[in-house]
Amino acid sequence: MVDLADSRWFNRCNCVRVSTQYDWYDNVAVEIVMKIDWKNLTSIVGFIGALGGGYYKLDQDTKHVVIEQEQMTRVKYVRWQLDSLRMERKIQELKWEMRDSLKMEIARLKDELKWKLVLNIVCSETTNQELLV
Repeated sequence: MVDLADSRWFNRCNCVRVSTQYDWYDNVAVEIVMKIDWKNLTSIVGFIGALGGGYYKLDQDTKHVVIEQEQMTRVKYVRWQLDSLRMERKIQELKWEMRDSLKMEIARLKDELKWKLVLNIVCSETTNQELLV
């Protein structure tokens, strides 16, 4: 039997011997050499690494976008609260101004009424005195 490990063909081959299997073909032992194609292996590993890295980057970007959206939502809510407080304050100031202006108008009308009553009384007394004379 021929020792296939010492064959010149195997020594000339640019491959790495991973395992050796023998197969019988027409009563002759044929060595089946499993070899690694380093170009293809590095391509496959690189491809798997690129997929994993892309997924990781996409996941990180998605998390970042979600955090930014939550912060924007919080900022919008705070701005809305500030605007509503400003509007409530403005409405309260307008109410106070209306009350003050109504009080001033009522006081002015009371004064006018008072003067009209005084004038009416004075006029009626003068007419009564004229009638008596």
